[in-house]
Amino acid sequence: MWQEWSDEVLFASYRVFVRKEDQGFNKERTIAVDGNERYVRTQESAAVLAKNRLSMPAEIEFNWLAYQTHFPV
Repeated sequence: MWQEWSDEVLFASYRVFVRKEDQGFNKERTIAVDGNERYVRTQESAAVLAKNRLSMPAEIEFNWLAYQTHFPV
């Protein structure tokens, strides 16, 4: 019920990168490597519950200036 009334429901997360390693014998191993970069999701997807009524892009940087540029004055 709170989500329906809210103008914005945002989800902050760390960006994850993937690296592939050769194991030999035609085998490859995929390893997830976390990064220090944070971002905010503003639209719902299969993984997160988020929304906004400000026509923001699907992802923005995790800082006040990135958010403030999309806020109506």
